Amino acid sequence: LFIRLILLCLYVKISARTSICRSQMIILYIYLLDLCCIKREGVVDNKPLKIAKALRQVNMWVHPEGLVTGSIFVTIGEDDDSREDPSYVLNDASPFLVLQREQPNELRFYNRASIVRVEYEGSKPSNSKYTTLPCIAHLMDGSVIDGNIIEILPNDHSRLYDYLNQGHDRFVRLHTADDQICMINKSYIIQVTSDLNSPRV
Repeated sequence: LFIRLILLCLYVKISARTSICRSQMIILYIYLLDLCCIKREGVVDNKPLKIAKALRQVNMWVHPEGLVTGSIFVTIGEDDDSREDPSYVLNDASPFLVLQREQPNELRFYNRASIVRVEYEGSKPSNSKYTTLPCIAHLMDGSVIDGNIIEILPNDHSRLYDYLNQGHDRFVRLHTADDQICMINKSYIIQVTSDLNSPRV
C-alpha cells in the first residue's frame, strides 16, 4: 500500500508538469508498480534455497596421505532425526568430497578417486528384504576388511559377483560390526574372497 501511494503521488506530479497524455501516464504507472512488485518479490525469491545439512563424523583413509579424521556434510530429512547415509554422499557423481576438519579448523576438498576407504558408525539393517553377502576385501594398502555386504538386490542379480560389478557406484558398503560401516573404493580393491559354501557367491 505504501508503494502504491508513492507511485500515485509521482503520477499526479508528473502528469501536472508534463504534456504526456493520460493513457500514457496510466501505462507508466502500471509499469512502475509492476517493477516494484517484482523487486519486492525478488528479495525473497533471489535468496538461495538452503538445504539443511548436518555433520557426520568419519575416519577416512586417503592416498597417499593416510588416515584423516573429520566430518562430512549429510542432508537432514523432513524428520529432524533422519539423516542421509554417508554412502550416498560418497557415491555422488561430483569429483570432490567436502571434509570439515577440527584440528586444524578448515574445510578440505578431497578428490573421490584418492579416497581408499571411509569408516563411520551405522546400524545393520534387519529387514528380510536385504541380501547378506559375507566377504573379505583385500586392499592395495595392505588392509584386509572382513564383513558383510547387506543390500537390497534383485533376485536375478543377488550374487556377490553381481554386486561388485555394479557400475554406478564408486564405493561398496561393508558392515564390519553391528554398529560400524566401511565404504571401500573399488579402485583400491585387489581381490574379494568369499566362502565357497555361501549360496550367493
